[in-house]
Amino acid sequence: RFVPSCNSSEASPQPSIHRTSLHSKETVTCLLSTGFDELMSCGRDGHLKTLRISRDSEGVGASIDILSSGRVLKGLDWLERIVVSDDDETVVIGFAKANFVVYSVTGNQELL
Repeated sequence: RFVPSCNSSEASPQPSIHRTSLHSKETVTCLLSTGFDELMSCGRDGHLKTLRISRDSEGVGASIDILSSGRVLKGLDWLERIVVSDDDETVVIGFAKANFVVYSVTGNQELL
């Protein structure tokens, strides 16, 4: 574990994988691991993305590839959280203007 010190001359740790503009210029609000090499992300752009982390054959380099991307629901512009229930239902929580929304991606329906 790296704990920086104000007087430390040690370099800060660097990310091993870097991907810019994942949700355009908007903030990524949630990353959720869905498997060994897969992630889901959501952001303030209203999109839900499924990502795969790929390593080269030597295991040295890596990249993040977008497997799927789409807007969850028209007007739902700010996705805040991804939740996967015990029965594998994927739900996103966010805001459509000033309204709080809970939406089932699996069931393709608004829950709240």
